[in-house]
Amino acid sequence: NTALAWSESVPGEAYCLFTNHPGGDYEPAAIQWSWSPSGGQPPGGWPLKGSVPPPAYDNSWNPTLGSRPGGGYIMGGTAFNFKPLWPADASAIFMEVSPGTGAPFGAPTVIAAAGAPNLWVDYPSVTVVDLPVIPAPMLGTATFAWVEYTDNDGDPNSDDIHYNDPADQCQIWTASTNTVAAP
Repeated sequence: NTALAWSESVPGEAYCLFTNHPGGDYEPAAIQWSWSPSGGQPPGGWPLKGSVPPPAYDNSWNPTLGSRPGGGYIMGGTAFNFKPLWPADASAIFMEVSPGTGAPFGAPTVIAAAGAPNLWVDYPSVTVVDLPVIPAPMLGTATFAWVEYTDNDGDPNSDDIHYNDPADQCQIWTASTNTVAAP
């Protein structure tokens, strides 16, 4: 899984997020990031900058990324422990902000956490109102959307996926924040 965003204020600057699965399985998994000051072209290319720190979970994946008006980036991802998509495994949607120009992402903020053993949250997406012609207070609004899965019947088809059976449900949730100062 990858995400890419171009800077709104620095020509040619771009950030890229991707999920690294070093063991080749669901976990361990970590969202890592790279930065290019030159649109991915030499000089500079895409140097690997490191992992984006998840909240208090062992793994992270499914990154999403948006550029902020005036510069910088806002990202989101799914954090989890153990094997994903299993009941009783904790999962959360989180966000972090970077000021851009090669700076790392800051401390994670949990947006939503699975609140029961039969819930799983995943697949975040962020959209940022980043066009300068759009006036405040809309300018800078970042809206996250994600899916919450509910396992209501165990795994009756025995396929090792607890959220795809006839009695299971899913919902799309959203949350918004503003990334620029109020007028």
